[in-house]
Amino acid sequence: MNDAHISIRPIGRPSCQNTLFGLLESPEDPGTPRAIEVLDYSAGDAIYRQGQVGHHLQAVCKGLVRLEQQLPDGGTRVVRLLQAGSVFGLELLASQTFMHTAIS
Repeated sequence: MNDAHISIRPIGRPSCQNTLFGLLESPEDPGTPRAIEVLDYSAGDAIYRQGQVGHHLQAVCKGLVRLEQQLPDGGTRVVRLLQAGSVFGLELLASQTFMHTAIS
């Protein structure tokens, strides 16, 4: 994993306009881009955990994110490695909780 990466949420300051979130318009001011919040993580930080209630989709602007699934026997399985431009947390479109743990 890289030393750090940036993930974004659709709240806060504009950045990473080449991602999906750069295309969203502000509901308060149509025609202007929706503000997003840029978050920095160090390598190995948990961005969110499996089963945690979530409210935001996220995208990787730089670095890598590892999605892991906790198995019933206590083991861990790597589900996917995400790189810049990847959107994750899409399970929130169908559920209120994350299906995987996201690690920077």
